[in-house]
Amino acid sequence: MCTRTWWPPGCCSPSPCADSIRCAAAGALTVSGGTLLAAGALHAVLARTLYASPPPGTTFAADDLHNAARLMYYGGDLAELGLAVVIGVGWYAARARRDRHVTASRPAALPTGSGGRVA
Repeated sequence: MCTRTWWPPGCCSPSPCADSIRCAAAGALTVSGGTLLAAGALHAVLARTLYASPPPGTTFAADDLHNAARLMYYGGDLAELGLAVVIGVGWYAARARRDRHVTASRPAALPTGSGGRVA
């Protein structure tokens, strides 16, 4: 299941069948982390703006709007933390798969009796 709703063009596909080794090499973690950071900052700015001055034409009480903006501000932090965990777990799994692939493709080690020297 894809948890991202937006993915920058030119980057790896977030689909489950994407080549995770290629994505890890292309800096997908940096793109995902940067996107999450930018979205979190914009979400916090929007929440603070709504707290300071409610949108014109609303019929809700000021206290209700302040509570909603406060919920948006702190609830957004919890959602961002959850998304950061999802990104981290995905990176960790991709890294483990890549390390298993690299280890499996390495040549066998030299015999221990040779002292590490090639004859």
